Amino acid sequence: MNEKYYTVKKRPEEWGDDRGVCHGVVTTEPWVRNNFFIGEILVKGRKSWGALEPRWYNEVIYYNTSWQPLTCFLNRIVIHHTNNSNSIMENEKKQQSKGYAALGYHFFIDTEGNVLEGRPIEVMGSHAGRGKVSGPVNDPDWGAIGIVLQGDYHHEDDWIYSTHAPQIQLGKLFKLIVVLKNKYQINKLLMHREVKRDGKVTVCPGDHLAKIIIDYRSQIAMEGQ
Repeated sequence: MNEKYYTVKKRPEEWGDDRGVCHGVVTTEPWVRNNFFIGEILVKGRKSWGALEPRWYNEVIYYNTSWQPLTCFLNRIVIHHTNNSNSIMENEKKQQSKGYAALGYHFFIDTEGNVLEGRPIEVMGSHAGRGKVSGPVNDPDWGAIGIVLQGDYHHEDDWIYSTHAPQIQLGKLFKLIVVLKNKYQINKLLMHREVKRDGKVTVCPGDHLAKIIIDYRSQIAMEGQ
C-alpha cells in the first residue's frame, strides 16, 4: 500500500494482478473524463476534445493516491508555451511521435482562453525535463503540474517573430494558477527555463511570458526557485 507510485506500461484492465489493479488507483477512468470543474475553472476533459487513450507502452506513472492524497505529491506549477500555434490534438500527436504516452502537460490553455485537460492530474507529467538522477521521485516532473499556453511567446528564435499572449488566455492562466494553488496548497510557481534538470537549456515559456509569470508570483505570493 505504501508504494509512492505505480508504473504502467499496458492498459490497466489487462493487468489481471491480485492487488485490485493497484488498490483501484490505476484505472483508465481519469483518461475519459468529459468536462469538469476545478474550482471555478471549466476544464474540457480528454474525452471532450476527442483524445484517445494514452500509448501505454510508452509508460504512465500514477501517484499512489490510496496512500497519500494529491496534496502530498503536488508541490509546484510549471509554465510552458507550445512554441507553435497547433491545436492540443496536433501537439499530442507530435509528442507521441517522440515517445510520450500522451501530451506531457496537465493543462493546455488555447488562445481563446479555453482550458483543456492534457493528462490527468493524478498522473505524473512529462514536461519539465529529465532528472539528473534516475528514478521518478528524482525527476523534475515529480510533483509538478504542467500548464502550457498555445502560442510562441519567445521573440528571438524565429524568422517570423512570435506574438503576445491574448489577454483572455493570460486571464485564464492566472485564474487556473490561483485555483490550483488553493486546492493543492502549492506555493511554488516556476517557468520551464527555471527548472533544475538535465539536458539542453530552454527559453520556454519565452521572454514575453517570463515577465508576466514573475509578476504573477508577486501578486499571489508564490515562490520561484
